[in-house]
Parts: sequence; C-alpha cells; structure tokens
Amino acid sequence: AQQAEAIRKAIDDYRRGHSLRNILKGALFALLATLVLIIALVFVKRALARTQGFLNSARGTWIPAIKIQKFELLSADRLTDLLILALKMLRVATVILLFYIYIPLVLNFFPWTAGLSSTLFGYFTTPIESIWSALVSYVPDILYIVVVIIVVRLALKFIARIFSEIEKGSIKILGFYPEWARPTYQIIRV
Repeated sequence: AQQAEAIRKAIDDYRRGHSLRNILKGALFALLATLVLIIALVFVKRALARTQGFLNSARGTWIPAIKIQKFELLSADRLTDLLILALKMLRVATVILLFYIYIPLVLNFFPWTAGLSSTLFGYFTTPIESIWSALVSYVPDILYIVVVIIVVRLALKFIARIFSEIEKGSIKILGFYPEWARPTYQIIRV
C-alpha cells in the first residue's frame, strides 16, 4: 500500500510537471529570463562603452604615467590601454557568467531538461567549493608562515643592532674585527 501510494504520488507529480499549464508557465519564465538577460547584456555593453570613453578622455590627465624617479615604467597611453584591456576581459567574464546563470535557469523551467540544469550548475559550483575549501585549509599554514616572517624580522633587527654596535666598537669580541661586522651581518641575513 505504501509503495502504491508512492507510485501514485510520483505519477501525480509527473503529470503536474508535464501539464500544459506548467509548461506554459515555464515558457513564460524562460521568456522573462531571456528579457532580463538581454537587458543585462545591453547594460554591460553600454557601461563598457561609457567607461572606455572615459578612460580614453582621461588618457594623460587623470591617468598619469607610472614613473620611478625619472624612469617611465608605464606611459599614460600604455596604462590606459591596459585598463581598457582589463575592462574588456571583465566584460567577457561578465557575459560568460550571465549566460552560465541563464542557461541552467531556463533549463530548470522545463521538466525534460531540469536534470541537465543541476548538472550544468554543478560544473560551476563544484570548482568554487573546492577552491574555497582549499583556501580555508591553507589558513593555518599561512598563519604559520606569517609568524615565522615576523619572528625572523624581529631577530634580524636585533642581530643588526648587535652588529652595528660591534662596527661602532661599543661591543668587542676577541678575534673579531669591527670591519667584519657588516659583511657578517649580510651573510647571517641571507
């Protein structure tokens, strides 16, 4: 009786999911999602065009050249071109993300393709979850490295002070000449 009831419930759910009303509702939602996608794509395109126009007009004024003293590392034109390239790459990534959200969403509206929707969405969420878990698992190691760096820096400051005093002659070590202090510190530092 329980299995018969489960079968009846599954058949009712199947009929409800494949009913004309539910399919029309899915088509309406798919149309609405398509409209939202088109609006988002137009917005991204216009925002890129405006930002690119602003960057081109700011070339040399708002965007200065990057210099180290008199050496010009990046000219204003090159820096502007790099910013525009980064902006275009951001646009491509945004369009890909929009389609990656749109396609599983539309597939989920129809009963025949709902399973495919979760599979496609899993291709996106599984790497993100594994990256997140890897980052979280590396936090203790990163803290360990930070502590080691802090301790080594403090020890080097202390040792530098001692060798500075040896160089000045305030501290004398038998058989160790003050001229050796700086090179010895450099060796210890390495």
